[in-house]
Amino acid sequence: MATKPLIWYMLTIFFTPVFEEVFFRVILFGWINDKLGVWIAAIISSIAFGVVHGDYAVFGGIMGLILLVIYRYSKSILPAIVLHSLWNTFIFYREYF
Repeated sequence: MATKPLIWYMLTIFFTPVFEEVFFRVILFGWINDKLGVWIAAIISSIAFGVVHGDYAVFGGIMGLILLVIYRYSKSILPAIVLHSLWNTFIFYREYF
C-alpha cells in the first residue's frame, strides 16, 4: 500500500471516528441536550453530522442518529466509535480495492 493510502487509512479508520464521535455525540449532543432536551439535541446533532459528510448528508444524518442511539443505550462512546470505524473500513476498502 502506498504512503498516501496508508495515511488516509489511518485517518479514516482510527482518528476520524474517534474525533467525530466525541465531538458530535459527547460534546455537541451533550451540550444541546442540557439546553434544549434530548429530542432537539438528537435532531440537531444528527443533522450536523450529516451536513459535514457532504454528498452523503442524508445517509450521514441517519447514521448519526443510529450512532447516537447506540451511544445513549450503551452509555459509552466506545461502541459508536467501533461501529463508525467498521463502516469507514468498509468504505475505505470499497474505494481503494
